Amino acid sequence: MPRIRLALGLVLFAAAASGSTPNMEAFVDRCPDQDPAAVQINADFHILRNGVPVTFVNCTEPVTAMLASPDLDVIRIRQTLRLIYQMDVDAPVRLPWTSLRMYDWIKSKIAGVNIDTTSGNSYCCVQFSGGLYFGYGVFGATDFSRVAGLKTDGLIGLVALFGHEVRHVDGYGHSSCCGVANGCDPTYDETNLSAYGVQYYLYRLFLQGGINLNIQCLDPPAARQVVDSLLLSENLYPARFCDQKPAMLARSEVSCGACLPGNIPHVSPGGAINAASFQADANVPGGIISLFGTGLASSVTSASMVPMPRALDGVSVKIGGIPAPLFVVTPNQINAQIPFEVVPSQAVPVQVKTKNAAGFTYSFVVNKEGPGIFPVVQNEDYSVNDASHPAAVGSVITVYFTGLGKLDHAVMTGAAAPVTPISRTQASVTSAIGNVGTEALFVGLTPGAVGLAQANLRVPALSTGRYAVTFTLDGVAANSASVVVWSPN
Repeated sequence: MPRIRLALGLVLFAAAASGSTPNMEAFVDRCPDQDPAAVQINADFHILRNGVPVTFVNCTEPVTAMLASPDLDVIRIRQTLRLIYQMDVDAPVRLPWTSLRMYDWIKSKIAGVNIDTTSGNSYCCVQFSGGLYFGYGVFGATDFSRVAGLKTDGLIGLVALFGHEVRHVDGYGHSSCCGVANGCDPTYDETNLSAYGVQYYLYRLFLQGGINLNIQCLDPPAARQVVDSLLLSENLYPARFCDQKPAMLARSEVSCGACLPGNIPHVSPGGAINAASFQADANVPGGIISLFGTGLASSVTSASMVPMPRALDGVSVKIGGIPAPLFVVTPNQINAQIPFEVVPSQAVPVQVKTKNAAGFTYSFVVNKEGPGIFPVVQNEDYSVNDASHPAAVGSVITVYFTGLGKLDHAVMTGAAAPVTPISRTQASVTSAIGNVGTEALFVGLTPGAVGLAQANLRVPALSTGRYAVTFTLDGVAANSASVVVWSPN
């Protein structure tokens, strides 16, 4: 599949993608009442606090950024019920203890959840108005635990706890066979799962991808955090069985679900690169970046105006939280300008949004300098350098690149570089053609272009032939280009 290169007005295009699967990053940050299933869930399950119905809690998005308060207890329960409702909508999930989907099994057993501020333990069940309620103990809950409980691993943990406690309604209690205060279960038997057995089974289902939440589509550090947290919890449960114990689990490449993003915008790992050199370590504020992935757009759309637009055909990109100007969007590639305002860092987030979906966030490296040369060299007469059009010794060639770094005259993000004042690099420059040092007459932004830079270099005394063109900015080397030189001698 071709990659789009942008240089001297040349834009090539790529092809399309398909499918549809969940984006937990967006899921956990959406208020539960904004879910299309909210009316059904709220009708099926009632939430009480110490036996009194909870009628309203304040929710703001992103949910995981909310300040800690008792309202988060309610929101966590509602978010968990959303997840239980959603987790087998796209594909049936077989549960060995019931023929029902998990949502319907829980609905058939309890009327809702009672938040118990007097107990530090959860339990099943307590009765109100003739209905059974899962007792969710929050005595001693901390701000940290309340906020952490809203994250993906926190919600999955509560899904498993729901399964454990509701299994008690079926008559499965604990025994004192292990000497632990809250009791254990005699044996792990998947043909007859006990309460701890259900809890372990549900954790394992998520960890082994039996319920695919696309966790491996998340930014790698975020995916590792979810998997490590769930493994830590899951591997506590084998000790809760006195006879036959379930297996301890370990990390795998598909823990919590392989990445199957479908139409959700997804920047592939390693897919944020300098648009000229295709190097991941050459992204610079003000430079042109190529993002590769899937579901990035529904069609091919190019910008037709300057300043560059921050949205094309309903597609937008944020880099470091700042809207980025867009050159072209396609289903598998986007070319954009990294805003000058982005602060160089080892982990700058990028997120693509389309008309219908928010994409997975991906973090990449932004450096102060990182020149990437486009594979086009221009002769002094503006012809493209090649074997039929060589550059004469002593003439001036123009090498186009992106990733210039610091400037003597600032230019607005998305705007074309002006002719006056012209913007030059403030970095120290070294340049060579064929390992022979050459004079750099100008290194700066190309007037009239966005994010494009150029180096005007004098061709030194060389024999006729093809040579590599190299240069550095503050010691950071660009990839090499190629120039054909003609010498009269």
